[in-house]
Amino acid sequence: MTKYSLRSWVLVLALAPTILVGILLGGYFTINRFYELEDTLIEQASNIIEPLAIAAEVGLESKDFETTKRLITSAQLNKASLVQFIAIFDDDNRVVVTSHHYKNHELMRFDKPLESMLRTELELVGDSIILRSPIFKSSNAPVQGLANAQQAANQGIVKIGYIAILINKENALLEQHRAAVAAFIIVLIGVQLNLFFTFRLVKNVTQPITEMVRVVAKIREGKLDTRLTGNLIGELDLLKRGINAMAGSLSEYHDEMQQNIDQATSDLRETLEQIEIQNVELDMAKKRAQEASRI
Repeated sequence: MTKYSLRSWVLVLALAPTILVGILLGGYFTINRFYELEDTLIEQASNIIEPLAIAAEVGLESKDFETTKRLITSAQLNKASLVQFIAIFDDDNRVVVTSHHYKNHELMRFDKPLESMLRTELELVGDSIILRSPIFKSSNAPVQGLANAQQAANQGIVKIGYIAILINKENALLEQHRAAVAAFIIVLIGVQLNLFFTFRLVKNVTQPITEMVRVVAKIREGKLDTRLTGNLIGELDLLKRGINAMAGSLSEYHDEMQQNIDQATSDLRETLEQIEIQNVELDMAKKRAQEASRI
């Protein structure tokens, strides 16, 4: 089983939650910003198309297409960054006037029965949005949106065509990308700040503990003069003092034991010398006794 160091555990436990929370929060706010920008874009487009549908009713009913063209061209130019193309269709779903030439104006045509268009409708086409709004006669235009075609027939609502506008999403997409980049930068800054404080923690906690392990290993090897130095924080300073006090006690005990051994060795040596002297004296006395017995 792999054993990870204290440094590795501190780095993992300090960085992993920050990175995870940062990614989750950044993703949440980025996605929320995406939807918010898209809703704002659709609301802006609705605020453009619905007044135009009311204003275009007079020209469409009186067949004054020149005035209607100037109206929608002016609206398109005023909102050129948002509105890409405007087209008006009659009740037979035929193009009667456009803001300018557009090669793919058939894309703007409503592909369902015209009776089903009761309010402003939305269609997503690639990186663009098409909004279509029905044009009613001003004399019997509904005050509120209709629920279904039967209700329109019952109220005698006369639909004389519809207006379609092509909305460019490039600015919204650009804002979405900016929001994503900003969220990434914020998460990155948060991770860097967390790294800074984590390495400060490693320096102030794990490195002193590693040094304590090294000193204890040296004391175990018999190097009792080894001591911890430096200014530590909180309980680590108490632990440093405890290790130094333990090393000092062991050193004193070792010195005392060495003195006792030296003293015992010295006493033993003196005893051996006395015994050796006594043995010599005994040998000499034995020789004198032997010589006396011969005489």
